[in-house]
Amino acid sequence: MTGYGRAETDHAGTKFSVELNSVNRKQSDVVINLPRDLAELEPRVRQTINENISRGRTNATVTLHTGADGARNLALNTELARSYHEAMRALQKELNAPGEITISTILQAPGVMRFPEETVKAEEAWPAIERALRAALADLVKMREREGKHLAKDLIHRLKAIRKKLKEVRASSRRRETISRCAARPYSKSRAADRQR
Repeated sequence: MTGYGRAETDHAGTKFSVELNSVNRKQSDVVINLPRDLAELEPRVRQTINENISRGRTNATVTLHTGADGARNLALNTELARSYHEAMRALQKELNAPGEITISTILQAPGVMRFPEETVKAEEAWPAIERALRAALADLVKMREREGKHLAKDLIHRLKAIRKKLKEVRASSRRRETISRCAARPYSKSRAADRQR
């Protein structure tokens, strides 16, 4: 069955979100996307999913947002900014190119402004991720059950229509047999009468 589930939890200023979606398949196929710091949790995530879903392809994405309300502080690489500034001034002098080298130009250079790499300990994060995962699984399973009930209702409706048509075909077949027998009898009697003459 197809389904979707999403849930979020907070732990020590970090917000974890788990998003699940599944599509029909005969076998179980679980694809998990985790942040690098949480890669060691993949077997646990897979086991938790497999405990609840036995068939289909399930995609699981775990994301984390650190800082207050998911806000992240930017890091400024001043050494890299100086290096860019010196390289730009040297190039400007060498090419004898007019114009100003502004702070805006330097800040837009790759790597000068970046989000700091914040590490999260997988063991400490697991209880929060597990809560979000179980909540997302509950939503996904409910959606799959709703779809299953809808499919069952549709199949029952189609089965009733097939049974009705089958009764019509049987009744029509019986009428044809009766007509065939009736048509065959007079023909046989008249042939027998012709032979006697």
